[in-house]
Amino acid sequence: RLLEDGWDEKFILPLRNVDKALKIGFSTLEPHLESYIFGGGTIALVGDSAHPPVPYLGQGAQQGLEDAGTLALLLQHFCTTTSSSESSGTSSFSFTDLEVALSLYNAIRLPRTSETLNRSKLWGKQQQKRAENHKYNQVREENIRREVFYHETLPILLPAVRHDYRQEVQTAIKAVETKKQQAKDAALLVQQNHPASNSGGKSSGAASTDDHHHHLLPVPEETILRVLLT
Repeated sequence: RLLEDGWDEKFILPLRNVDKALKIGFSTLEPHLESYIFGGGTIALVGDSAHPPVPYLGQGAQQGLEDAGTLALLLQHFCTTTSSSESSGTSSFSFTDLEVALSLYNAIRLPRTSETLNRSKLWGKQQQKRAENHKYNQVREENIRREVFYHETLPILLPAVRHDYRQEVQTAIKAVETKKQQAKDAALLVQQNHPASNSGGKSSGAASTDDHHHHLLPVPEETILRVLLT
């Protein structure tokens, strides 16, 4: 069968003296995880622990590297501070915004890894069909030649090889910082409209107004930020 499929003898030779063969399958995670963050927002899964791949696009290790790179950049931005007084430039790690960093990691990596894994599975099904159907294989071979001629590679590979995870992280961080600024502006506006009482004397009219709106307290900034980030 291998000879009929066009395999070279040098690849077939090691198999000629095989007495017993063991067919090994691939372990996949079905359905996909809905989140890579566990432990109340303190544990992040990366690589195969989050999205075990199938080997048809050769993206398993690459996705793990993208996970690690994305997580490192987010932790560096949200969880490290460098004191200007330290000549050595040593950074200190803070857990204050760890939940923000991991939540953003989850939002960035889930769609990316799911798309890559789905493409790999699709390619694997096509490869299996080629192995089972000689006519389909001939047609598919011709299509592959044309795709490589026009695109210099297979189009199904392009979303993987053209992706820049650094740019994706920068865009996501910019969006979060914009929402933070919006939250600060909203909190400042609330405080300006409902200033806290810091004087002892008030006119009767002012007292009456405060009594009427005693329930309109300033909204904490962290509350507004949480709503905007949701």
